[in-house]
Amino acid sequence: MCKLTKLSYQAAYLFSHDSSHSFNLPVLDQTQNDLSQVRSSPMVAQLNISLNELTELSINDLSSFPHLRSLDASLNMLSTFPGISECPKLTILCLAFNKIKTWPESLLEGTRVLQNLDLRSNYIKQLPIFPSLPHL
Repeated sequence: MCKLTKLSYQAAYLFSHDSSHSFNLPVLDQTQNDLSQVRSSPMVAQLNISLNELTELSINDLSSFPHLRSLDASLNMLSTFPGISECPKLTILCLAFNKIKTWPESLLEGTRVLQNLDLRSNYIKQLPIFPSLPHL
């Protein structure tokens, strides 16, 4: 059970690569809510779950967000990350200020559009080279 103290939901306009289509997808902000798990919301494009006490995110948690473009899970207590294979549209991933110790190259399999990866202030000693991510 989580103690939800703030839930913000707003529309965000995203554009396709050729700029001919726009999508009105929501932003879900669950910052600083003492969350213990992430709930499904399939139309969310931006998810902010920072400043909670999350100790894990599962691949099932992420598979609930097929349109996810931005994930901020910073300032939690994550020691591992399941990878982003279930989020092929993800362009921004922020996992700063967690307790992650290792980052295998396989964690970024499934996307070629990731442009921003923030792993500041974790316990990772070495990062692999990501040749399959030309925009990173």
